[in-house]
Amino acid sequence: MNAQVPGGQGSSGPTVDEYFESHATYWRDIYDLPTTQAEVFRHRHEAALDWMEKLPCAAGARALEIGCGAGFLSVAMAQRGYRVDAIDASAAMVALARQTAAASPVSSELTVQIGDAYALPFPNGSFDLVVAIALLPWVPRAAPAIREMARVLKPGGHLLVTADNYARLNTWLDPRYNPALTPVRERAKDVLARRGLRPTSRFPSATFHRPRFIDRMLARAGLRKVKSRTIGFGPFTFLGRALVPQRVGIELDRRLQRLADRGVPGLRSSGAHYLALARKDGLDFGPNRRFADFLSDAERFRARSRPSRLIRRPIAGTVVSLVRMFPSLPPLEARARLFTGQSMTVVLPELLSREVYLHGFFEASLTRILLSLLRPGMVVADVGAQYGYYTVLAHHLVGRAGRVFAFEPTPTTYSILKKNVAGRAGVVAEDIAAYSEPGVVRIHDFGQAHSGLNSLLPDPRVSPEAAKTLRATHVDVNAVRLDDYFAERGLSPDFVKIDVESVEIHVLRGMDRLLRGARPVISVEVGDLGVAGAGESGECIRYLEERGYRCFEYRDGGLRPVAARAKYEHDNLLFLPVT
Repeated sequence: MNAQVPGGQGSSGPTVDEYFESHATYWRDIYDLPTTQAEVFRHRHEAALDWMEKLPCAAGARALEIGCGAGFLSVAMAQRGYRVDAIDASAAMVALARQTAAASPVSSELTVQIGDAYALPFPNGSFDLVVAIALLPWVPRAAPAIREMARVLKPGGHLLVTADNYARLNTWLDPRYNPALTPVRERAKDVLARRGLRPTSRFPSATFHRPRFIDRMLARAGLRKVKSRTIGFGPFTFLGRALVPQRVGIELDRRLQRLADRGVPGLRSSGAHYLALARKDGLDFGPNRRFADFLSDAERFRARSRPSRLIRRPIAGTVVSLVRMFPSLPPLEARARLFTGQSMTVVLPELLSREVYLHGFFEASLTRILLSLLRPGMVVADVGAQYGYYTVLAHHLVGRAGRVFAFEPTPTTYSILKKNVAGRAGVVAEDIAAYSEPGVVRIHDFGQAHSGLNSLLPDPRVSPEAAKTLRATHVDVNAVRLDDYFAERGLSPDFVKIDVESVEIHVLRGMDRLLRGARPVISVEVGDLGVAGAGESGECIRYLEERGYRCFEYRDGGLRPVAARAKYEHDNLLFLPVT
């Protein structure tokens, strides 16, 4: 992904630091030049500010610009209410930035110093916003620089970063810079060097990055991309010479940018600069950080187009397509690999099974909550375990010192769960229902292809139209109060996940002593779909709030308090004890 900076004459030449020390005034003055290159830089600057202005900026919010150059963007950030720290590796650029700051009315809100992008001189979680415009092309390794940016961001803070786009349109038109011809150019340079004919460049070599690579590095640093775009079309050259006058080049850039902003294929991803806004996950994954990164990779794969996924995983994609095309076929048992590397048996074409079989995870938000909260030695209750996705995941996270109790009362579903927990030390699978009172309850079984809908209620938790196609059998099963179950074993759960298809309130009523005494963290599936006999989701929320719990939802990479609503959409809400 290395490429010569357009305008250079060879690959040997000054270092990056030497170049910026000797060309500092050029980078100060370029924004005022009547050139296509300057127009692209101005547009990049304006786009960054536009995104910044749409971010929440509380009084006293702190921002950091890395690679501040002449300080124009840092001053603009201070003018928008941020207290700004600006750093650059070049002493000459820092001197210019200090001059720019001193001449502005916000100089008291701006500090400029020499700094290293690989070792930022700030504590963890110092900034609400970190900005790195035009930094990544000039550092030898992007990944550790991005990790440092993430380190100094507060949870919930944002990173705004640009990279020189490997797929930029203007370089593909010039054989001197076309990435596809890089091997040819490198061989030619070697031949010239051996003969002593290789010229010396006046410019250092910059690095172009593929947007997908930047997205992957952001995710691995614990950052969730919010949005992205490419910016800048030009200058267009052939063998290093301009193809059109500057005035025409500027107009061409503007027209192509308008088309790119409309999403025109081929243009939307081929601007000169890749601009990305990412948010730091508000959850602390601790020792499970690696698994959170794997989950992010799996989410990106799932977000690809169906043809792209099918090309990458042809066998899995074909199997799922066939079982969905022929619903009269009996359900198909298959082995699926989780994003953590574990495997489990699933039953296709059932929804959870399909997601885990194709992508390795289910319900990314609740999965992330488990990654952030579960630690070795904890006790977990999986109520409504189905085939055991969360049971298997929890077992991996709590380790051999922990315990996992999985409750799945439907016999046909329990038979698969039993297979999935076999040989997993510390995991207990129970074919009983967790309920408000001990005794016998009736389960409605909609079949293995729809096992996620099995419930104590006769109507499934789906739309009326979908319900017309489903038929259930009935089976009576034993029920237990979680208070009694754990008291008999002398244990108290640290985390309880409840997903029992519209009868969650009965599970909560059966664990009242645990809620008041042990105070476990609770996740509850909610969703008001008008199912006959189902209570309102708000009833569960009020019940837990009356017992000193606070309700949160996972949004934008973190936990957000949930205000009371008349109706709740399908989701998994988290309840943390606060008193």
